Amino acid sequence: MHTACRADRVVRGGGTAIAIATVMFNVSPFASLAEVNRMLSAWAIEASRYEVARGGVENTCLIVDTPAHPAKRVVLRIHRPHTDLRVRLELAALEHLAGLGLPVPRPLPTADGDAVAGHQESPASLLAYVDGVPLDRCVPTPVFARAIGVLLARVDLALAQLPGGREAIAHDITDLALTRDRLTTCRQIAGFTWQRVETAIEDAARAVATWPALPRQVIHGDVSRANIVYDDRRFGLIDFGDAGAGPRVADIAIALAQLAITSGKLRPEIWSGLWSGYAAIANPSDAERAAVVPLVKLRYAQLIVDHVWRELSGRHHAGHLALVALGIEGLHALASAPATMLSLDAGVMRGAA
Repeated sequence: MHTACRADRVVRGGGTAIAIATVMFNVSPFASLAEVNRMLSAWAIEASRYEVARGGVENTCLIVDTPAHPAKRVVLRIHRPHTDLRVRLELAALEHLAGLGLPVPRPLPTADGDAVAGHQESPASLLAYVDGVPLDRCVPTPVFARAIGVLLARVDLALAQLPGGREAIAHDITDLALTRDRLTTCRQIAGFTWQRVETAIEDAARAVATWPALPRQVIHGDVSRANIVYDDRRFGLIDFGDAGAGPRVADIAIALAQLAITSGKLRPEIWSGLWSGYAAIANPSDAERAAVVPLVKLRYAQLIVDHVWRELSGRHHAGHLALVALGIEGLHALASAPATMLSLDAGVMRGAA
């Protein structure tokens, strides 16, 4: 039984009210316990109960309790169809990081020793559960921001050692041609600040000539509030589903875009906390510093374009609306912020640290 739902959202950007088009989406239980256990049979694991994880736009995640003693909790991920290569990259990155003791979910092999099983046309994987409260349920403080910046730098430095990382599947943030093509389709929707979106893309295009000189590697690629958990001891990083090769500094740019905007305003203490924590460990070059703000703008532009395009393509999901809203609010917040607030000057950041 599918229930049709309506979702409307009004976003205010630059003083203009923008109505995001009404969409239809389906809400239904993912599976029965028996079906979940059929999927888990590849791992020789049985579920006593399960629940669908919060969030997630591209993949479906089930939090599964098992009757093991002591009780064991795992996460069953059903990935998008025909994404086997990307899923294997995600799992290789997680195995590498977990092996170095970083707080990420460790992949669990199937009974046959493989990392991936199949579910219909989709790959499926099983991960150890990382306990904690998602950051989107917390109010980030400067202390939190700096700690997350430090964690991301440590993850990126570890991912730089991942074999074959430079030649891995590219992260979407590097694909300006695709974004431009999708923007052409999206312009049919009136009421959006498309010129501001295009300007952000062209700013990135001018900066892209320097990207080949930047350190390139696999990055997490989606450091958002929903993908950070806290367990009263430390932060953990989850959901590497967008992992791909790109400029290393794109990871902190994406984190700044996702975390430093609250209620449509740029939070300077979060911005400086994230960057100072990251820079203290990663020691970015001047060229990397110069690439950050264009990459932040590009992230916002791509959030708008990609998720409007998906709605127009019939790939409806309620989560698209929130990501479009973040992109609109982010571009407006950056345009309104004083240049000094966006500074990534090494001397300023040493003071912030």
